[in-house]
Amino acid sequence: MAPLPSFDTSRVSPTDAVVTLRSLPRRFGEAFDRAARAAGAADDDDDDVITRRPADGGLSPLAHAAWTASALEEIGSAFRRVQEASNPPITLPARDPPGPVDGPDDTMASVLARLGDRARSVADALAAVHGVDWLRTGQAATGPVSALDIARHGVRLGVEHLRAVEAATRPGGR
Repeated sequence: MAPLPSFDTSRVSPTDAVVTLRSLPRRFGEAFDRAARAAGAADDDDDDVITRRPADGGLSPLAHAAWTASALEEIGSAFRRVQEASNPPITLPARDPPGPVDGPDDTMASVLARLGDRARSVADALAAVHGVDWLRTGQAATGPVSALDIARHGVRLGVEHLRAVEAATRPGGR
């Protein structure tokens, strides 16, 4: 399986994180729309372009979007825990999904709706935090993690999986 393209979040500010998370549903939707248009021009099945897994065993574009939605739910939970308690134990989603994440009934519309709901929820939670509250920490498996680190992790996951979708749905991308 090809590695996800890396995205450096070390300079992502809280405001950048909010804007990026709010833009993810639109950007995933645009990538799917481009793929559907290209599939139509190539007389290909656009659903197949979105649901086809690559030969190297990676995720389909739809599974990348579904994984991002699930990961953002975990990011939101960890972020809220850090804001509500002092140094709570938290779990952050792995950078790479553990395996297939799209269900047999997932459609592009249902996945994009789920992604939109979760991205907005996390972005709203981030937008409500100010000042020193960004320095609040939780205990992840790797050690202490600040609220800003959690936000950046969510941005990294979203952008890296979006880039994977864009690469997979580009004509000749598979």
